[in-house]
Amino acid sequence: MLRKNCIITTMIICICFLGLTSCEKKPFDIRFDAEEINFGTVVGGTTVNAVFQFKNMGTETIEIKVVRPTCGCIAAGDWDATTKPGEIGRIPVDYNTEAFEGEVSKITFIDTNITGRESIALVLKGNVFNPVQIFTKTCWLGKIEDENKPVHGSYNIKYNLKTPLEVEDIILPDDKTTARMVTVVPLKEYRLDFTVNPPFKKYEVTVGKIILKVGGEVNRSFDLEFSYLVPAPIQVNPRHVKLDMEKLKREPIERRINIKSNIEDPIEILDLKFDGTGVIYTTTALREHLFLQIPLIFPKGFTFPEDKKIFYLTFRVKNDPLALLYKIKIE
Repeated sequence: MLRKNCIITTMIICICFLGLTSCEKKPFDIRFDAEEINFGTVVGGTTVNAVFQFKNMGTETIEIKVVRPTCGCIAAGDWDATTKPGEIGRIPVDYNTEAFEGEVSKITFIDTNITGRESIALVLKGNVFNPVQIFTKTCWLGKIEDENKPVHGSYNIKYNLKTPLEVEDIILPDDKTTARMVTVVPLKEYRLDFTVNPPFKKYEVTVGKIILKVGGEVNRSFDLEFSYLVPAPIQVNPRHVKLDMEKLKREPIERRINIKSNIEDPIEILDLKFDGTGVIYTTTALREHLFLQIPLIFPKGFTFPEDKKIFYLTFRVKNDPLALLYKIKIE
């Protein structure tokens, strides 16, 4: 009887011990309401606002160091950087569905101070339905080789409704641009063709915008951008040179200035000057009359004077229609 009572007593002690052990809290214990959120089906262009909520079940403060979306379509909101034991933490994210169609799954990683869960993947998934899907809303028309000829571009459009596509308006950026809708496959595929006519803006990238207004069940406007470049007659690159002064202590450094001609007349470098000393610079022709280089060799130990932290290399180009003085900043 005594032995039996001892066994029972031992079992009770063990059970109590195990119960106490199981009730002990971990230093770090994070419990999410859900590490994967399904937002269902939304219309393309909708911004999905989701919040990943968690509770700190441990005894130490949880730190969310970084929130790292894996797609530019996801933007992290103001998350709770620290969450004390027993408190609720929130990690809001916004998902822009503009460029997506069909089933999607987007992952956002969070970096924490939790041993064993230093990186946690949070998943946002669902279905995006686009009544009108424009595969790319930007059109690069390239470099304008002949400034007297118009250039053409187009936007491909997929239509996912059974009712006719209703185009209410096409708003153009100026009177030099024309556009028209083309039916490729009725009720399925369309194309918006446009033409930009001269004169063109010169020597810079020009950006224009076409607004496509679709009515009916869609009832939405789409901003479509296009861009082109009329290159300068003389292109100089780079215009700014930054030196690694630590490297110069150990070895010389060479930098090259490239001069490209977009004119028919032969070019050459004129009035080449460097407003400092100790630097070797010359002119090299890589393709006769079309492409020149100015190598700059900074010798080992080259330093800037105390009163001068910036130097300039200046020159002109023969037959340059703009007759510019080119100025290269060196620091």
